[in-house]
Amino acid sequence: MEHYQSGYRGHHSDHRACDDHPLHEHRRAFVERRAGSELRYPDRAARDRASDRGADRAEPADQKRRRALKIDPVPFEAAENAAEATLRGAKDQLNNAANKKAALTPRIDLAKKRVDQFTQLAATGAGRRADLEQAQSDLGNLESEFLAADATESQAKAQISKSEADLINAKFDLDGTTYLAPANGRVANLALRPGVRATQFATMPVMSFIEEDDPWVLAFYHQNELRYVEPGNEAEIYMEMYPGRIIKCKVDSILWATAQGQMPISGNLPNTQAIAAPEQRIAVRLLIDGKDKSLFLAAGARGHGAIYTERVKFLHIIRKVFVRVSAKLDWFVAKLH
Repeated sequence: MEHYQSGYRGHHSDHRACDDHPLHEHRRAFVERRAGSELRYPDRAARDRASDRGADRAEPADQKRRRALKIDPVPFEAAENAAEATLRGAKDQLNNAANKKAALTPRIDLAKKRVDQFTQLAATGAGRRADLEQAQSDLGNLESEFLAADATESQAKAQISKSEADLINAKFDLDGTTYLAPANGRVANLALRPGVRATQFATMPVMSFIEEDDPWVLAFYHQNELRYVEPGNEAEIYMEMYPGRIIKCKVDSILWATAQGQMPISGNLPNTQAIAAPEQRIAVRLLIDGKDKSLFLAAGARGHGAIYTERVKFLHIIRKVFVRVSAKLDWFVAKLH
């Protein structure tokens, strides 16, 4: 049986260190501030944790997450300012085009009336032909200016849409310069210092994060031992780091799969080995229950335990005695040197 902590290694998908912007040509970013060794909610940071690993660790509700690290925001702030400036310019261009169209509309109406008047006068011989042609020329010029203003307005609207999208991306990148811890936990294998470049490649993580919220345990069993195990069954475990202590658990789920059940995808037929591989055990996920929920369990800690199913309950008492006696034996440490 082995204890696991939920967590992640490397960058969060929502926090990118860079993007395809020209400012990010090297697709890297400078680290401005590095993470501390422990990322907790504010009221947990002041709690004494060095003397008693098994002390109660009550979880605060609705507390702000601590900052893990911050990337130098200067290029991302510049990109945001540039996007905002472009957006303001596009809006000004739109307003100017709209105002020009509004100013041209009554002039075009007046020019149309003048053309109609000069047309009637020319038809009756009371007006000059040159005046009619001049009125038609003025109307054509005004209509051309209106069409140009309308095209400018359409271009400004398109530019506004693009600028708004650029501004959203710039703000997203700027927000991504601050990495927040996903939960209470600790940073391990920290590979950052102020001034170091952080890349976005998944194969080059900058830290490991060990989460301490809602710990769970994996218990490994042979396949024929899980015939009657169901989610919700009672379980008891004991860890070597807590000699003599019984930890209450509940069965959360069973991972009905092993690596032996996965076939590699290729154009070749499966290759039968001369010697059969040893049986891999099935993992059962256990959740800490009752008063032991706040118990500290180191990631990778090992122990033993038992699951009590709904069958042959009268024998459970015998198994519980065995578990408790075995837990007491962890007090003895054999030293052969």
